[in-house]
Amino acid sequence: MVIGDNALFRGNWHGAIPIEQNYNGGAIWSRGGNIIIGNHAEFDGNYVFSDRQACQGGVFYDDFFGGAITVGADAVFTGNFVFSTNYSAAGGAMFVRKDGQKYAAETGAITIGPNPSFIKNFAYSGSADAYGGVIYSDGDISFSDGATFINNYAKTSGGAITMGGKCDLLALTKDVLFSGNMAGGVVIGQSDDGFPVVENGIANAIDMNGSLFSSLYTPNLTLAAEERREIRFNDPITSRNEDPGRPMTLTLNRYTDGEGNVRDTDGTIVFSGELYQGEDTHLAASRYNSFLADATLYGGALLLEHDVVFGRNPEEITDKRYNSSLTVEKGVLEITGGSKANASSFTLSGPGAVLRPGESAFINTHNADLSHGFTFDMRHQLQAGPVFGPGLMLSALDSFTAGGYIGVADTGANAPRFYADRSWKQDRVFHVLTDVQHIHEGDFDGAVSQATGTARVDDPYAYTGTWSHRWTDADGDGYAEQLQLVWKADGTPISRVDPELAGELAVNSLWSSASNAAALGGNVLSRLSVPRLADRHARNLWGMGLGDFARQRSRGGVDGYDYNGGGYSVGADSGMGGEDEGIWGIAFGQLCGHARSRDFQGRNTQDTRMGSLYWGRLMEESNRAYWIFKGSLTWAETRNNMTSRLSGAPASRGKWNNETWLAQAEVSRTADCAGGWRLTPFVRMEFTHGRQDAFREQGGYGRDFGGAALKRLSIPVGLEIGRTDEWKGRPWAQSLRVSYVGDVLRDVPEAAVYSPYSDMGWRGRAVSPERHGLRAEYNTFLQCNERWSVYGGYGLEVRGSSCYHRVNAGVSRSF
Repeated sequence: MVIGDNALFRGNWHGAIPIEQNYNGGAIWSRGGNIIIGNHAEFDGNYVFSDRQACQGGVFYDDFFGGAITVGADAVFTGNFVFSTNYSAAGGAMFVRKDGQKYAAETGAITIGPNPSFIKNFAYSGSADAYGGVIYSDGDISFSDGATFINNYAKTSGGAITMGGKCDLLALTKDVLFSGNMAGGVVIGQSDDGFPVVENGIANAIDMNGSLFSSLYTPNLTLAAEERREIRFNDPITSRNEDPGRPMTLTLNRYTDGEGNVRDTDGTIVFSGELYQGEDTHLAASRYNSFLADATLYGGALLLEHDVVFGRNPEEITDKRYNSSLTVEKGVLEITGGSKANASSFTLSGPGAVLRPGESAFINTHNADLSHGFTFDMRHQLQAGPVFGPGLMLSALDSFTAGGYIGVADTGANAPRFYADRSWKQDRVFHVLTDVQHIHEGDFDGAVSQATGTARVDDPYAYTGTWSHRWTDADGDGYAEQLQLVWKADGTPISRVDPELAGELAVNSLWSSASNAAALGGNVLSRLSVPRLADRHARNLWGMGLGDFARQRSRGGVDGYDYNGGGYSVGADSGMGGEDEGIWGIAFGQLCGHARSRDFQGRNTQDTRMGSLYWGRLMEESNRAYWIFKGSLTWAETRNNMTSRLSGAPASRGKWNNETWLAQAEVSRTADCAGGWRLTPFVRMEFTHGRQDAFREQGGYGRDFGGAALKRLSIPVGLEIGRTDEWKGRPWAQSLRVSYVGDVLRDVPEAAVYSPYSDMGWRGRAVSPERHGLRAEYNTFLQCNERWSVYGGYGLEVRGSSCYHRVNAGVSRSF
């Protein structure tokens, strides 16, 4: 049977097929058939109820010949249930079993598409057992990508799932969550939506039941999460009716895809007791993953947190035929917050197996095999400092074998700066584990840094030293029971500054601030052209758009930058006190842009507000020659917001202000030549003074920056050639000026930089452009009518590895 997308099943009961005494399948009853339902299906309030028979499958019921159920993506199951007053009940939403049919080996399957939700489904009986609040099956169950199980309930076990066969829970692009699922307790009433109100219930996500046709099937639970995905059990998993001859298996971060390929994953599988803190019996049981299985981790991380217990305590197993194991082939075993891992045998299989104990971490076992070595991740001790406890408490009742090398997990996300931390400048001791039973045999071959492959750490950008291990008698009873990793620091400072930390982008901000000031200051001087100075109108209002762009290559080992900015300026000028006094003007503007580091991951957003006073005067020498004197004083304030992201580290952010002054003065002589051309030799003086505030970065590897200053005196000397023509009867003036620009005086900005993380300081220096350059500027002016005119310009300045572009375009009106 095939049903398309967006199907809705609501309020169906007893079964869609009216068969006498049928109390199975509230919505769909199938015997050996295949059911396929499309995406976005919704199953709400379907149920099976009886006081005369067992009730099974609130939505689906499929047995005897073991058909298959396939449901597409984004399915929602809410409020479905089975309820028998006097007989058993199973599968609040689904009941599927192979029913012992050997020829049905490929049937009895449940396949659920990505991202299903199962909320408030339940299985209950008034006087008998009830299993599987959502699913009861001894066949194959597969959740292809993500799933959410919240607040489901079964009276006896399997608050969400009771399984007797194979179950795959995959989190490939979406997470898996079990939370608030429950079994047992006492039902004391119903909520408004009909869901049982349970007192003293015990949290339970999945129950692996070995009695479901155990002659054919063994429960096999597979949990696999891809990197940055998570499978979280806020409720425990359990097992019952185990067969010592056929141990159950729990496979972590390994699965077989649809093409038969075995794939290992790097996500995180979490078992947490956070929701059930307290000493009451039902709360302690809600933190206890009481199961017997051979559990193997193949990658990623297995995290046990908040006082959770993972695996049945070996001391509770009286029949020694029943065994379990916990093996870390590869990946991280992280135990924190008083959590415990229990297994008959515990194995770390080599350097790929990582042990990451937090405060109060426990492993209880009969036999511990660490003879192949392992890797130790001291992350929690690095955070807690020297007051950290005794590390992992490993209680091996029968044997504890040590051997191989202990790897130091120093190649994680912050590997480039791991040993740059100030704490590594001194000797340090880390508590790896404590042999509770005083039973360990053999010893480890030594400690090895994963970053270097040896016990030595030598890095010019970090603190240096040597790793070793030792067994110590921490409790004073005469037996060396505590395994420690020992860091012996060389006691020398870091020899070189990491180029990523140098902070040159911050100091380079003074260059772009100065360029912003020059964008306004230079353009107001270009406004004082011959047409404007000879204009008979006394007042002029203007507005223009500005563009400021810089390309500065890295030079001399100093990081370069690329700057892009745009904005506007407005101004007014007027003749003051007659023609002999020239023209005075005032302008305001704003440029917004950003500078990017050339070599590293850094970006500085800059917002510059500017003001300028300017003056110009034209003095006639003869009918064909005249002198022009002009100058300006420009002030700019830049608000900087810098984000720096060092390799493998979170971003750090800093905010500060720059203040820049630019004084300019120019003298030129214009002579009219044949053909309507004008030649204008000129000389200009440009003095820039900038100041950068001190500031502190926040986050990441934040640094402290001291103040910095920029001083530069430049003398451009050049020639302008221009002419005035007509375009459609309107005066059109154009000019091109080319100049040599030399820096007579220059102090390149530099600032004191300090890293609290590394406890070291240095001088951060801005990039140093060439002292000599060439500048070309083109300006055009079109008189539209007696009062209105438009104008524009482009400037290019090249200084060796530096290239600056400035553009402007605007309109003016004379009065």
